[in-house]
Amino acid sequence: TPCFHAVPKDFVPMIADMAQKELREAMLQHDDWGPFDNSRASAAGQVAMWFKRCIPGSFIVMRHEYERCHYCPKWLKERSDASDNSEYIGPVYIIGVVTRKIKPYSDEEAYVNSQMRYFKGIPHLCLVDWKRIGYKRDLKDETQKYINRICQPTVVNICNDFEKVYTDGATAQSLRQDLWDNSSPFELVVEV
Repeated sequence: TPCFHAVPKDFVPMIADMAQKELREAMLQHDDWGPFDNSRASAAGQVAMWFKRCIPGSFIVMRHEYERCHYCPKWLKERSDASDNSEYIGPVYIIGVVTRKIKPYSDEEAYVNSQMRYFKGIPHLCLVDWKRIGYKRDLKDETQKYINRICQPTVVNICNDFEKVYTDGATAQSLRQDLWDNSSPFELVVEV
């Protein structure tokens, strides 16, 4: 999801025909589009980037590293004994591939949102096939520093610039390789 900001409903038919910058500027001009604070331009850029760059086949890296997160999934906590006490197993990162974008304001989007346990009402969803999971502590220092800096704008286009040299000499290829090599196949078992 491109943060918690919904694109105006009347924009949906135009998204495919607009360039990323054009979509961002149009959102900023729209009276009903928020947020209405200093982060408005940044949020418009994130939403536009999400719509234009996050397509089926895009790789996504999600990280979780907040032990006291109210939304921490049970599978990130392991039992330390026979009691209900559990310990956080993170920080972790998960690599996934976008399989399909869900049309904004569609019946499918409403249905998927109704099935969510947390964050009901998030706009502009994608279906993701989560492929691999790894511990941040197993990554090289430069890779850990990189994923500590990433946030929504870079999640969908992680390390796309193969000419750029990142902090500490890391390259797009070395970061991608480290993330992949230090992770394992991921299969989520859901308790019902």
